[in-house]
Amino acid sequence: CGPVDDSGTRNYEVIGDAAALRQYLTGIAPGSLSGFGMSEDRPGDLTLAAAGISRAPGEGRSFSVDLLPEAKGFLEDAARLKAVHDAKAVESSLAAHGIRLGGVRHDVMLYAFLLTADPGGCSAPSLALRYLDRALGASPEQHADLALTLAQRLSDEVDAQDLRRVYEEIDLPLASVLGRMERTGIRIDPELLSELSRRMDIDLERLTLEIHGIAGKPFNVNSPEVTEPVGIVI
Repeated sequence: CGPVDDSGTRNYEVIGDAAALRQYLTGIAPGSLSGFGMSEDRPGDLTLAAAGISRAPGEGRSFSVDLLPEAKGFLEDAARLKAVHDAKAVESSLAAHGIRLGGVRHDVMLYAFLLTADPGGCSAPSLALRYLDRALGASPEQHADLALTLAQRLSDEVDAQDLRRVYEEIDLPLASVLGRMERTGIRIDPELLSELSRRMDIDLERLTLEIHGIAGKPFNVNSPEVTEPVGIVI
């Protein structure tokens, strides 16, 4: 049958004013998890910049980025736990509006990458299709709902595969660092970078020779089709 667009059966609405947004945020109990998402301007398909929030699976609200100042306190509060898809992208989008996102507990994109090691299969539409058999639209409330709906499920799978420390100590913190690097840029020492490259080439050549010695013959160590038959997984 293929994926289903069931957004019409879900509790999705547009919040049009500051008072309604404040009322919705007030309904999110302290300590509970909420989903959050952003969409950027894409004139070609008439998608406008907006934000989306979900306080329960199957529910979502979208609102104009013009209302983001009303949600600033909630979004920056580290005690307000949040689930997102691609924390780095969401943080960068909010940073453009003077908001520093806090309280991100679950990034379902990072979870999916840890579980599958397939970057091409970690987009929000891909996750909606794989786990929910759902055709995901571009609206931010759908993405917020997706993040909240998948958060616990993928979190449990990460725990089952003993990947929690990798996620909490490497992947999630690094996402914020990379986001800041992308927004501000980095300074590079060309001479030092060249020296590091030279050392890496030497180390790679040494390791390649060691691998050839273990295997008993030379082969292309960069080819999975070649390495797997000889019992070496790179």
